[in-house]
Amino acid sequence: MNTRSGIEYRLYQITVIVLMAILLLAAMPIAFASAAPLIVANAIDGDGVMTVSPISVTYGSVTDFTFTFMPTTGRDFVAGSSVELTIPSGWTTPVTTSGAGLVTVNAGTCTLNGAPPFSVVGM
Repeated sequence: MNTRSGIEYRLYQITVIVLMAILLLAAMPIAFASAAPLIVANAIDGDGVMTVSPISVTYGSVTDFTFTFMPTTGRDFVAGSSVELTIPSGWTTPVTTSGAGLVTVNAGTCTLNGAPPFSVVGM
Protein backbone atom coordinates (compact mmCIF):
# COMPACT_ATOMS: atom_id res chain seq x y z
CA MET A 1 0.00 0.00 0.00
CA ASN A 2 1.24 3.48 -0.89
CA THR A 3 1.91 5.62 2.17
CA ARG A 4 2.51 9.06 0.68
CA SER A 5 1.87 12.03 2.95
CA GLY A 6 -0.85 14.54 2.15
CA ILE A 7 1.71 17.14 1.03
CA GLU A 8 3.48 14.69 -1.30
CA TYR A 9 0.17 13.67 -2.87
CA ARG A 10 -0.87 17.29 -3.40
CA LEU A 11 2.49 18.04 -5.10
CA TYR A 12 1.95 15.00 -7.32
CA GLN A 13 -1.50 16.34 -8.36
CA ILE A 14 -0.12 19.80 -9.12
CA THR A 15 2.72 18.32 -11.18
CA VAL A 16 0.27 16.27 -13.26
CA ILE A 17 -1.93 19.32 -13.88
CA VAL A 18 1.06 21.47 -14.91
CA LEU A 19 2.34 18.77 -17.30
CA MET A 20 -1.10 18.43 -18.89
CA ALA A 21 -1.30 22.22 -19.38
CA ILE A 22 2.16 22.27 -21.00
CA LEU A 23 1.17 19.48 -23.38
CA LEU A 24 -2.05 21.25 -24.35
CA LEU A 25 -0.25 24.55 -24.95
CA ALA A 26 2.44 22.83 -27.01
CA ALA A 27 -0.21 21.19 -29.22
CA MET A 28 -2.15 24.43 -29.92
CA PRO A 29 0.20 25.92 -32.57
CA ILE A 30 0.12 22.63 -34.48
CA ALA A 31 -3.68 22.60 -34.46
CA PHE A 32 -3.89 26.22 -35.65
CA ALA A 33 -1.18 25.76 -38.30
CA SER A 34 -3.04 22.84 -39.84
CA ALA A 35 -6.37 24.67 -39.98
CA ALA A 36 -7.40 25.93 -43.43
CA PRO A 37 -7.03 29.70 -43.83
CA LEU A 38 -10.23 31.75 -43.88
CA ILE A 39 -10.93 32.90 -47.44
CA VAL A 40 -13.69 35.39 -48.19
CA ALA A 41 -14.93 34.99 -51.74
CA ASN A 42 -16.40 37.67 -53.97
CA ALA A 43 -20.16 37.72 -54.37
CA ILE A 44 -21.67 35.76 -57.26
CA ASP A 45 -24.93 35.99 -59.21
CA GLY A 46 -27.83 35.53 -56.82
CA ASP A 47 -25.99 36.70 -53.70
CA GLY A 48 -27.74 39.32 -51.63
CA VAL A 49 -31.22 40.06 -50.36
CA MET A 50 -33.69 42.72 -51.45
CA THR A 51 -36.54 43.95 -49.28
CA VAL A 52 -39.42 46.29 -50.13
CA SER A 53 -41.38 48.75 -48.05
CA PRO A 54 -44.32 48.98 -47.84
CA ILE A 55 -45.09 45.30 -48.42
CA SER A 56 -48.71 45.88 -49.49
CA VAL A 57 -50.73 48.70 -51.07
CA THR A 58 -54.30 49.42 -52.10
CA TYR A 59 -55.10 48.77 -55.77
CA GLY A 60 -55.07 51.98 -57.79
CA SER A 61 -53.25 53.99 -55.11
CA VAL A 62 -50.15 56.10 -55.69
CA THR A 63 -47.37 54.73 -53.50
CA ASP A 64 -43.64 55.26 -53.16
CA PHE A 65 -41.71 52.03 -52.71
CA THR A 66 -38.30 51.69 -51.12
CA PHE A 67 -36.27 48.70 -52.25
CA THR A 68 -33.23 47.96 -50.12
CA PHE A 69 -30.52 45.63 -51.39
CA MET A 70 -27.98 44.12 -49.01
CA PRO A 71 -25.08 41.94 -50.14
CA THR A 72 -24.53 38.55 -48.55
CA THR A 73 -22.54 38.99 -45.33
CA GLY A 74 -18.81 38.82 -45.89
CA ARG A 75 -18.98 39.01 -49.68
CA ASP A 76 -18.11 42.01 -51.80
CA PHE A 77 -19.38 42.67 -55.32
CA VAL A 78 -16.68 43.30 -57.92
CA ALA A 79 -16.62 46.37 -60.16
CA GLY A 80 -19.31 46.21 -62.83
CA SER A 81 -21.80 44.29 -60.68
CA SER A 82 -25.45 45.26 -60.85
CA VAL A 83 -28.78 44.89 -59.08
CA GLU A 84 -31.82 44.14 -61.22
CA LEU A 85 -35.37 45.06 -60.27
CA THR A 86 -38.19 43.93 -62.57
CA ILE A 87 -41.28 46.14 -62.67
CA PRO A 88 -44.40 43.96 -63.06
CA SER A 89 -46.47 44.36 -66.21
CA GLY A 90 -49.44 46.63 -65.61
CA TRP A 91 -47.49 48.95 -63.36
CA THR A 92 -46.56 52.47 -64.45
CA THR A 93 -43.61 52.37 -66.85
CA PRO A 94 -40.45 53.35 -64.97
CA VAL A 95 -38.81 56.65 -65.96
CA THR A 96 -35.68 58.49 -64.84
CA THR A 97 -37.17 61.98 -65.25
CA SER A 98 -39.94 63.52 -63.17
CA GLY A 99 -43.45 62.14 -63.24
CA ALA A 100 -45.30 58.92 -62.58
CA GLY A 101 -43.01 55.90 -62.45
CA LEU A 102 -39.97 57.95 -61.36
CA VAL A 103 -37.00 55.80 -60.38
CA THR A 104 -34.26 57.26 -58.16
CA VAL A 105 -31.29 55.53 -56.57
CA ASN A 106 -29.62 56.22 -53.24
CA ALA A 107 -26.16 54.65 -53.24
CA GLY A 108 -26.05 54.16 -49.49
CA THR A 109 -22.57 52.78 -48.78
CA CYS A 110 -22.00 51.73 -52.40
CA THR A 111 -20.03 53.51 -55.08
CA LEU A 112 -22.08 54.13 -58.22
CA ASN A 113 -20.31 54.64 -61.55
CA GLY A 114 -21.52 55.76 -64.95
CA ALA A 115 -23.51 58.64 -66.35
CA PRO A 116 -26.18 58.32 -65.09
CA PRO A 117 -24.92 56.01 -62.34
CA PHE A 118 -27.83 53.62 -62.89
CA SER A 119 -30.06 52.56 -65.76
CA VAL A 120 -33.66 51.54 -66.14
CA VAL A 121 -33.97 48.71 -68.63
CA GLY A 122 -37.13 47.68 -70.48
CA MET A 123 -38.94 51.03 -70.52
